[in-house]
Amino acid sequence: MKKDSEILQQKSKIFKRNVAISSLAALLLFGFVFYRNRQHRQKVQHQKAILHQQDLATKAVITAEDNERKRMATHLHDGVGQLLMAANMNVSVLNEYKDNPENFKNITQKIANILSDAIADVRTLSHQMMPNMLIKNSLANALRDLIEKTSTPKLAVNLQIEGLDTEVDQNIQVTLYRIIQECINNTVKHSGADKIDISVIQSDKKITTEIKDNGKGFNPLKITENKDGIGLQNMKARIEMLKGKMRIDSAADRGTQVFIEIPIV
Repeated sequence: MKKDSEILQQKSKIFKRNVAISSLAALLLFGFVFYRNRQHRQKVQHQKAILHQQDLATKAVITAEDNERKRMATHLHDGVGQLLMAANMNVSVLNEYKDNPENFKNITQKIANILSDAIADVRTLSHQMMPNMLIKNSLANALRDLIEKTSTPKLAVNLQIEGLDTEVDQNIQVTLYRIIQECINNTVKHSGADKIDISVIQSDKKITTEIKDNGKGFNPLKITENKDGIGLQNMKARIEMLKGKMRIDSAADRGTQVFIEIPIV
């Protein structure tokens, strides 16, 4: 009887141990499945967030381009269009003064002046679309020209360029030029800085740009809804359209740093 009791106790211990092992295994399996499902959900959410950001970036660029087209259309209609209409009206009455040399000369001179104004307007619009220095020279020279025109006795703008001697895609050139130009304008308008340091460094695979000022700084999270915030969003969207990254580091009384990285391969 004693032996049977020991056997039963032994079997009970083995059963309890097996139950404990099975429970632990089930718990581990449940934990593993839960962890993998959570990882999958986080991955899906992360991918959705990336797609959402890409969608916002694309919409921001499309909106910016649409606004730019509207602005150019208005400029052409109200500026160049009106000037050409005025020139055409003067041309239409030239025959009436062919026997009056003085009036004929005055009208032809007036037409020439109007056409000169129209040409100047077209050149201005062309420069806004693509800076002349980028058309005629490299990005490096265009930036040097921009810095030379921007620097004043009250604002020192320092430019460091490395490796921009090689060919760079035109979209990258225009985007970088415009964003650096916009950052300088924002600094002049809002920061109260007296110094801006700009570095543009090209390696084999990317162009890294840093724009730093010693102004009053700002909280990037607090301006997302106003006009300046929209401008910053458009800048970031233009960079992301080139598969690049942009980061703004700023705080009150600490100046502002803008970091940009664009792949070139």
